[in-house]
Parts: sequence; structure tokens; C-alpha cells
Amino acid sequence: DGAPNYNITLFQVTISDLQIATTVPTGLSTQSSFSTNAGEQRTRGIEFDGRWAATDRLTLGINGALMDGVMVSFKGAGCTDAEFEAAATGPCISTAESIAQFGNTSGEGLIDRSGYKAPRTPDWKFVVNVDWWYPIGDRYKYMFNSTTTFRDGYIWNVEAFDEVIKYDSGVIANLNVGLGDIDETWSVMLWGRNILETGMKYYPEFDVDPAGRVDNALSPRNWFSYGVQFQYNYN
Repeated sequence: DGAPNYNITLFQVTISDLQIATTVPTGLSTQSSFSTNAGEQRTRGIEFDGRWAATDRLTLGINGALMDGVMVSFKGAGCTDAEFEAAATGPCISTAESIAQFGNTSGEGLIDRSGYKAPRTPDWKFVVNVDWWYPIGDRYKYMFNSTTTFRDGYIWNVEAFDEVIKYDSGVIANLNVGLGDIDETWSVMLWGRNILETGMKYYPEFDVDPAGRVDNALSPRNWFSYGVQFQYNYN
């Protein structure tokens, strides 16, 4: 009777000659940046969303995606610091290999990332929403809303594909509780964002810089924040 609705989408997106800013280490703690083109990046999966009016006062929602993102062809990528340090024994092109292949050092610090997992593409992500209200007398109502995100971990750094700073699998919880009038003319809400403080994490085992990484800017969304919101509707 119209209480629930849902949508399901299958998708595949292929991008050829995707321009990516990349970095090439030129020594310990020094890098050179440039723009290059990845041959092809492909992302495919399934997205879904649904809502259910369980009662007149309670609405439940869920949405999410299962994804598979891969760099189908990306031969001119920059090595990570760790790969550059191990260039003589790893897949990163060393000075000697560059001279042998290209006759100069232009290929030094590059790597073929064809087949690597695409950055910023978690394998799965689900969002659960609960929206509930309850009358207080004839004039007011209590309101509650929560949005909880369950997310797989993923590499964040598009330029270097390194794992020094990345997202782990985690839960992001946002809450809103408040009071308003029945006619929805006004409301006062106490809100909390990222209550569990789920954000990027630093992994020193992947950082070859003895001093550690000190130049990464993190969004305020990485930490718990709270506040009060007042809303008034002019009808």
C-alpha cells in the first residue's frame, strides 16, 4: 500500500585516458609531481536503496553498494616511497632499468599499476537510517534520527597509491535528537557527527621517512563533533 519503496541499479563505468596527478620520489623525503593519463579505469557493481514506513511515526531506510574498482591499464604511475627505496629488487623502475629501457633516466621511479585496485573505491558500503518521532501532548513532539554508515577500508591517496594514510573498515554514526511543534513550524535539535571518530589512520610501517609524515591535511569529519541547530519555517 505504498509503505515501502526500493531501487536497484547495476552499473559499469569505464574511463579511458583518465588524467591523474602522480608523484615520483627523487630521494628520501623528496618528490616530483606531474600529471599523467591512466590508460583505463573500470568500476562496476550494484547500488540499492529502500525506505519503509514501518508505522506512522517510524521510517527505516537502507542504501548501499557493492563495488569492484580496478586500474585496467596504468603503466606510467609513480612509485610509492617504499617502492622507490626497493627499486633494485621490486617492480619500481630503477635508474639502471630506465637507462636500459629508454636510454635515459626518464622512467626512473615509475611503475606499472595495471591490475591494481582503484583508490577511493571501497568494496562495500551500507547506510542505515532511522527516523522516529513521538507526540508530547497536543502541541509538541520528540524527534530522533540516526544515520549509521558501515564501510569497507580503501586507499585514499590517488597520487601515490601508498598505504601510509588510509581508511580502515569502520562504522560512522551520526545522531540527531530534538524537540519541535506538531505543525513543524520550529524545532531545536542536538546533533552529533562521527560519534565513533572513524577516520583516516596513519601506518608508520609504510612510511620510509624517519621523521614521519607531517604534511597531510585531514578533514574535520575525521573527528567527533556536536552542536545545536534551531530551525524555523516561515509559512
